[in-house]
Amino acid sequence: MQKPYPPIFLGAFVPAALKRLAKEADGWNPVFLPIPVMAQMFDSIKQMAKEAGREPSELGMLVHAILELTDKPLGNDRAIFSGSLEQIADDVRGCAKIGVSEIFFDPAFSSGGQSLDRWMSLLEQMQPMMKVS
Repeated sequence: MQKPYPPIFLGAFVPAALKRLAKEADGWNPVFLPIPVMAQMFDSIKQMAKEAGREPSELGMLVHAILELTDKPLGNDRAIFSGSLEQIADDVRGCAKIGVSEIFFDPAFSSGGQSLDRWMSLLEQMQPMMKVS
């Protein structure tokens, strides 16, 4: 492959693809997984990278977040990045704690993102809540 090249992040979930990711990719791009599951899978990916002779700390994680914003908080069985602004902000903070470097917010399937104006308003509301240390 020609160098330099853009980072290659794989959205892998099955064992063979995770192994390929650990050996070849620059990072992982999970979607729709609970934070504890993401943490466990990323630990496994880093272990496979180490076994393949790579430096695990060089792998990144960029999460694809399919947003579903609600007016009221949802229950404990909610999907990640769904619920109230505060619940989504908690998900962002949880992702930061497990080493996620970037989150791509996807409004494509969100009822709250039906119009560009509504989506921009949601982003403005979310911005102050997304600051993580």
